[in-house]
Amino acid sequence: MGMHSASSESEALSSREREVLCYLVRGYSFAEAARSLRLALAEIERLHASVCRKLDLRGRPVVYEYAVAVGLMGQDGKI
Repeated sequence: MGMHSASSESEALSSREREVLCYLVRGYSFAEAARSLRLALAEIERLHASVCRKLDLRGRPVVYEYAVAVGLMGQDGKI
C-alpha cells in the first residue's frame, strides 16, 4: 500500500470519491452504497475503481487500513 504520503493522496480524491470510500469501509456493499447515495451501481463501481487507482490500493482490508491511517475512520470503526 502506498502510504508514503497518505494525506496528500487523500486530497487527490474528489468529495464524492471520499464519500463512497466512507460507505465502503463501513461495510456497505456496492449495491447498498448505491441505494444510500442514490447513484447507479455502475457509478459506485467506477468511483471505487478510481479511488483504488489513485491511491494504489488493492482489496477492502487495505482500503480500510488506509481510511484509518488518514483519519476517514477511527480505529473503533466509526467515521
